[in-house]
Amino acid sequence: MQAQLLMMSPIVTANYSQWINQSPIKDIAPDISLPLDFYVSEVFNYRDAKIDTSLANRNTGNKTPISVYNLKEADFLEEIVGAVPEDDHCIELNPRQQRLLGLYYEDIPVSDENPIKMYFGRVDDKFLVITTSQNELGQIVEPRYLFKKTSYGKDARKFGERYYQQGMSEQEKIQEITQYRKSLRGKYENASKIGDISKVNFNLPEVTDRPVKFSLVTLSPKNARLYLAVGGNYIEGALQQTFKDGIETINLDDQVTDMEAIKRQVKEFNPDVIGLSVKVESHNKLTRFLDFIQKEFPDKLVVLGGTIPTNAYKEVLDTYPNVLASLENGEEAAIDIVRIIKGEKKPEELFNTPNLAFKQGDDLVLTKSNHDYKFFLPSESNVKEIVEKDGIIALRWSQGCWGKCTFCTIPGKWQSDSLDNLISTMKSWKEKFGVKSLNFTDDEIVPKDPQQAYERLDAFADRLIEEDLDMQWYVNVRADSLHFFKGEEGDKLIEKLKKSGCIGFYVGIETGSETQLKRFGKKVSGSELDVTTNSDIIKTLSSKGIPVFVGYITTDPLMPTLRELKENMQFFHDNNLTEFKTRLNVYLMPQKGSSYPEMIANKKLGLLGDLQPNLLVYDATYLDPRVGAVKEHLNNWIGDMHTVYERTHVAALKARYNPDDKQAAADSALGVELRQLTLCYIEKLMKLFPETDEDKMVDERVINKTANDLSNEFWQTRRTRLIQEVQDKQEKLMELFNEYTNKRDKLIDSFNC
Repeated sequence: MQAQLLMMSPIVTANYSQWINQSPIKDIAPDISLPLDFYVSEVFNYRDAKIDTSLANRNTGNKTPISVYNLKEADFLEEIVGAVPEDDHCIELNPRQQRLLGLYYEDIPVSDENPIKMYFGRVDDKFLVITTSQNELGQIVEPRYLFKKTSYGKDARKFGERYYQQGMSEQEKIQEITQYRKSLRGKYENASKIGDISKVNFNLPEVTDRPVKFSLVTLSPKNARLYLAVGGNYIEGALQQTFKDGIETINLDDQVTDMEAIKRQVKEFNPDVIGLSVKVESHNKLTRFLDFIQKEFPDKLVVLGGTIPTNAYKEVLDTYPNVLASLENGEEAAIDIVRIIKGEKKPEELFNTPNLAFKQGDDLVLTKSNHDYKFFLPSESNVKEIVEKDGIIALRWSQGCWGKCTFCTIPGKWQSDSLDNLISTMKSWKEKFGVKSLNFTDDEIVPKDPQQAYERLDAFADRLIEEDLDMQWYVNVRADSLHFFKGEEGDKLIEKLKKSGCIGFYVGIETGSETQLKRFGKKVSGSELDVTTNSDIIKTLSSKGIPVFVGYITTDPLMPTLRELKENMQFFHDNNLTEFKTRLNVYLMPQKGSSYPEMIANKKLGLLGDLQPNLLVYDATYLDPRVGAVKEHLNNWIGDMHTVYERTHVAALKARYNPDDKQAAADSALGVELRQLTLCYIEKLMKLFPETDEDKMVDERVINKTANDLSNEFWQTRRTRLIQEVQDKQEKLMELFNEYTNKRDKLIDSFNC
């Protein structure tokens, strides 16, 4: 180990002075004129997890901190800030970007209230220099620990804490680095090179020249209506299209086939690989099915995919250490596994398959992350059965979402399949199975650029009309995807979409509060999205005859007062949302894998609770106990009629697909009246808690971005007082609950007569 590891590359050192005098960064962050070797230390090489120059910066006191990266290793910025900067420039980071980059200390909350600017500059086109501004609180925020949320980053931070102990000599530092490198080679060898497959906990089948047998089983939550679990179809399609006669598959869904029949069919099939797709609320099913596998197939390779393994792989592997977890999409993993079984790849090469997690002894192993997605045509399994049972047929045109909502776990890279592939599948399923309507499962159907979004929907509508498919369809979109529905061109597109079969847009409006939009990462610098825009989108589409199904989050744990809840209710009134398919009882549940739990934890008020493994969400106490009381009473009130409420939501969609369905129309009308009653109940609950001068002060600080000046002691004292206020109102809360329960039951009875 050379001492030069502690300083800059000679190329950078030689060109740094020239660069710094020419860079616009100099005007904004003049303190970076200090010698670079004062700032620069060690960094993880992004691609192969070994130490290279320049991640964790020294504590520079009040001086501006810097990180320097080899430019070829800076592609981690693509997912976070959109692209590796081409020239010197500055961006303002939104809260999610800040969290992904780890740009904070424990005492600096990450939020829109503490905006941080990041400045980029290139040196000799080989190195990327990054520095950051002070935030509004005047605190220095260093661009370090970029891998803080990974195992690598946690170790890097621990190393940095040891490395910068005062009094450590240069020789001691070099010894520390040497020891650290040795520990990394043992712990993370698989991230950059082939590991020892004999030490992994899962079982790989023997190499065979016969067709590989791969079973796929989807474990779904109980839904009000059957829904094609299309993820398994895409994996099965990928295997069939890749290996043709070299693969045999079965694809079973417990919505279509009862569990005992699934077990019987899997046993008769005797697969080489058992793949399980585990959705939210299916954890208990997973436990029972793995017990069956352990009894019948103790030596089989079991691969878990789906929402739960993707976002809680550590907890899953701690419980089931002998399985292989496929994170995000499973097509590439399934193909690589089959190639290994067929002898086309060495078993050790599984270490190079991206997005896998597994146990090697007691150690957790994560292979490289890769969000690039290769599209395949879906298989036809279960389509006929879902159609025959009047279920919802789903397809996927794109993958990922370019938005970065703080409550969401969707990967941030948006990619799309070809329109030809999509139309081909739609035509085939209509001809073979009589599919007449589709629900697209895309998290975001269009790209971020408004012109490209317009052209995409325009081309899709044209093809549907040209092919005379006569199919109804329904998609999910972000509100800020729909800015192009304006003026004459927007009107033309709306008419074309209606003609092509569009029966609605599910739009993630989420809230009628500006400050809540910011907290959700919906309102970022440069975005047009605001409450007025949301309102305009609803009115534009609905007035032109395209129903809008509104995604709405009525409460979230970080609501500081009742103001945001009141704004949400006012938005409902202003936009007549009781007439739309939406839910007033939705409260934000902090999802594991999203950044929202970290936002709660950063408050340091003990608000974040335990993880619920079946739902993959954390329990959370509300910052304002009054909001929490409204949420709890509303949830209990809705819970008593959950089946009826779900029936009305399904009916709203069925009525669009089939206007002649009288029962669906009646249930849909019941839904409207229930929403009106729910809105009235929420407003009556809020009236029990009059606004105080302290509420006004807190709201003013939240709006003006100075709420972080309020101490933890202030929040604790306030919460204690408000908890007592809620307890004092329990009798009145229960009176309201009983009053509106009677009104609710009479309303439901009147429709059931």
